[in-house]
Amino acid sequence: MDGSSLIKIYHDIPYKTDPELKEKVLKEMREHRRGLVVFRWLIFIVMVVIPLGIVILGVVSPFVAAITLFYSVVQPVYKWLKTTGKLKKSPRELEKEKEELLMRHHHYHCERNPEGFLKLKIENFESALRADVRKDAEALKNKKIN
Repeated sequence: MDGSSLIKIYHDIPYKTDPELKEKVLKEMREHRRGLVVFRWLIFIVMVVIPLGIVILGVVSPFVAAITLFYSVVQPVYKWLKTTGKLKKSPRELEKEKEELLMRHHHYHCERNPEGFLKLKIENFESALRADVRKDAEALKNKKIN
């Protein structure tokens, strides 16, 4: 069978030709590359241009120099207070710590019993597969009725 007869037979099924697919992939690659270039420039500006501008302004303006000195002193003090526990943790940080502890706990038990973990994974995959099949069957049943 040639392509035109297949198109006639399966006219109601959407399709894309090989050149269309290649063009789509090339377009996505160009967009991705453009995004990377923008990201690199953004990193360059944040990591090089802004700090260099602050240093130059600090030399020229005593006000900017005082602000950068203040910031340079406050940052280590803040880190020290957080490290020693003298500064309370935010609810978000507490939630993140709780989640990480739970993940480490699960990881520890999964490493202790890899066979049990494998069985659990297989059961989860089978359950998800059964749910997908049930959903597809319902969709087909509803399609026949309508």
